[in-house]
Amino acid sequence: MEYVPVDEISGGFTPIVAGCESDGLRKLYFAIASVPRTFLDGLFGGTGDMIVVPGKYGEHLGGVMVAYGGREVLVKEGGSILCWKKYPPSS
Repeated sequence: MEYVPVDEISGGFTPIVAGCESDGLRKLYFAIASVPRTFLDGLFGGTGDMIVVPGKYGEHLGGVMVAYGGREVLVKEGGSILCWKKYPPSS
């Protein structure tokens, strides 16, 4: 498995399904996104002023949703989706 930027998913990658919305129709996928670091985030790693946190992605969400600062936050740019690793065809 590997994380692939949201804008590169159309390149033949297969996202890993994490579940679906309560309507049973809209799929959700495992994802990560960067959010601003706070004083309490020192334990979670990251670089500079940002840390990477887990979340969910769905086309209907408009980005990656992460739990951060006691609420759900939509990260519209820069998220990545967990996909099956893409190997070159064997010869």
